[in-house]
Amino acid sequence: MEILQLLNFKKFYSVSGFYFENFNFGKITNGSFRSVSLSQNITFLHLQECNITQIESDALLGLRHLSELFIQDVKDNKKGISYLSYYRLHHCPNISVIGFGKVRYLEIKTFSALPNLKRLDVRHKSLLKYEGAISYIKRLEILYLNGIGLRKIPSFIPSSTPWIHSLKLDNNFITTLSFNGSFKTSKDFWLSVRNNKITKITKAEMSQFKHAASLALNLKENDVRELEKDFLEDIKILTEINLEQNIHFGNKNFFNMINNLNNKTIIR
Repeated sequence: MEILQLLNFKKFYSVSGFYFENFNFGKITNGSFRSVSLSQNITFLHLQECNITQIESDALLGLRHLSELFIQDVKDNKKGISYLSYYRLHHCPNISVIGFGKVRYLEIKTFSALPNLKRLDVRHKSLLKYEGAISYIKRLEILYLNGIGLRKIPSFIPSSTPWIHSLKLDNNFITTLSFNGSFKTSKDFWLSVRNNKITKITKAEMSQFKHAASLALNLKENDVRELEKDFLEDIKILTEINLEQNIHFGNKNFFNMINNLNNKTIIR
């Protein structure tokens, strides 16, 4: 019998969630959480660095209060989760934060089972093959695509994610901030592209955020060598701009940035 079925979750009445790391689950079977009582408020489940190859259709039955779910396989060379679908997630309609490692197949309507989903944490690039599925996340506000080997910004941003206001693309190999479109959100926008290969920042790239109430931009540990004149012209309020450890930035770019900051509202 699988380890999750052996646990009597009713004994953990005051516990709000569970964190498992380095377990060799293999398969998360139907009935894994059957001992969770109706009155228990289990809000988070993290299965980190575990060997998980299959989630059966009713494996999450019983986790009706779940708001945060992370499932990450052990290593990139493992098979990953074989199949994710609407039915496998529909038992947990209150999930607002979800994160996945390697996934071999994702049903296109999977995320429509999660009407309250606001944050997606992609921890393996395999999920990006199913970019059409991301358009089913109607309330997505926060998207993390850190350290998954990206060489460019995925084409579904922002067309399928027009309302996000926090985007993390750290530790990739991205060379340009160009998106296929612009963001519609009027909220404060936070963009982090730390430790990538950005060499130039243009006015057109910054204009993609012109609808945002403010912009925070983290470009630390890139290779920025050129700032286009008036690159911040369309930005209303700048809350942060971090260009630390861009070793080829130079005095010319520094003074260009100072000129761009004139008459701007700077919060930080």
